[in-house]
Amino acid sequence: MDEESTAQNFLNAAKEVIYLLGRWQRVQEKQGKGLMEPLQQAYKLDSYRRRLGLETALCNVSGKIWAFVDAEYEINVLVDSVQQMTLKLSNSNNSTKMIVTLVYAKCDRIERRELWESLYHLGSDLTLPWLVGGDFNVIIDEEEKYGGLPVTLNEVEDFRHYIQSYNLSDLGYKGSIFTWWNGRGEDNCVFKRLDRCLGNFELQQLFPGLEITHLIKFGSDHSPLLLECKQQVQQFKKSFKFLNFRTKHDTFLNVVKDNWETDDAIKAHEVIFEANPSYANRGKLMKVQFDILKHVPSMISKEQNEELVANPTKDEVKQAVFGLNSESACGPDGFTGLFFQKCWDIVGDDIFHMVWDFFREFELSRYITHINLVLLPKKQEVQAFSVMRPISLSNFINKEFSRVVHERLVHLVPDLISQNQAIFVRGKSIVENILLTQEIITVIRLRTKKRNHQIVPNVVMELDMTKTYDRLSWIF
Repeated sequence: MDEESTAQNFLNAAKEVIYLLGRWQRVQEKQGKGLMEPLQQAYKLDSYRRRLGLETALCNVSGKIWAFVDAEYEINVLVDSVQQMTLKLSNSNNSTKMIVTLVYAKCDRIERRELWESLYHLGSDLTLPWLVGGDFNVIIDEEEKYGGLPVTLNEVEDFRHYIQSYNLSDLGYKGSIFTWWNGRGEDNCVFKRLDRCLGNFELQQLFPGLEITHLIKFGSDHSPLLLECKQQVQQFKKSFKFLNFRTKHDTFLNVVKDNWETDDAIKAHEVIFEANPSYANRGKLMKVQFDILKHVPSMISKEQNEELVANPTKDEVKQAVFGLNSESACGPDGFTGLFFQKCWDIVGDDIFHMVWDFFREFELSRYITHINLVLLPKKQEVQAFSVMRPISLSNFINKEFSRVVHERLVHLVPDLISQNQAIFVRGKSIVENILLTQEIITVIRLRTKKRNHQIVPNVVMELDMTKTYDRLSWIF
């Protein structure tokens, strides 16, 4: 590649790259740029500054870290070393100050320790917003590498330890997880996430809408990172959440008592909102279900069945309310169990009548049966729904119905389930099945065991139950 094409590639990359500042959202947007390993001589720095249209250009002692900054920033160089350059930037328009560290780390683990130590001393007493970004030449997790030799856990642990010591956190990213490619194909290709941006708590407070995007590689084996520092974020209307500490206030019960009763106007709107949907096929479905039940043997007596479906007493409902966890996450209505337990003398009658109506087969309002479906990530970086675990958060009052039934079933369960079941049974543990399986496998390995002078064949069947409880059925 000739010098002219190399320079053009550098200029194009510089126009996209950003290890520093990104955009300051004001009337006129300005940008700063940082380049790691520009593959250009340091004397050409000023020439590129003019072509980029920025005021100031800096490079570190090794000439492998270049920074271009706009005129509205006052710049003080705090650290200038081979592996990093730290700048203190002061915005002359709004007096905002921040620290920016551009990193180009060594490939060797031992040499990188000098970088970690210098960053540690820099950040030990730092109170200003601090942005650290660049090519760290090390990953933070095994998922950040594809192909090549196994990950060296020692260098990964070093990086994690120092990040925690600096009180920094990964600012995340959008786009492909990998920022570096070795340029090879098929079995020899290696992808890694070597480039990232880190920030302290003060930086994230100053720019709550920080976004980092991994751009497409252009003229380099590394992906440019676009950092957008938005001081304004989109406002979302938050749902109501009852806070348990309110129950400790002296006037809490009086406030609840004065506001608990619903006026007629609100009830009228609820009736309109809760218009009954059509259940044209419900009768046919129930008929089929009852036909199937005729072939299922009865495991309980008529008297026990009557006890299960009997209308509950108020004491039974109260026991169910206080038997549930008061600190569990709330559902769509925002009320935790502690609210109902603390206010039982005020709201107890309403809860009892609601449970009573449920056992008399009254249709429940939607605001009672609604749930929040929450997806919990199983991994640090989520790129597909398959790595999310769905859980449902029900309203506390909705849990009351199943709790009452649960208390009635406790005494019948031992007669209804197999003695071999060792999960979801009080007093038993799934570990018992694991130990039993180990014993069975040990016996089966004795292939030479003979019975009646013949070798007895042994078969082990493994049922793959992976993600059994992570799936959703849209039939409902």
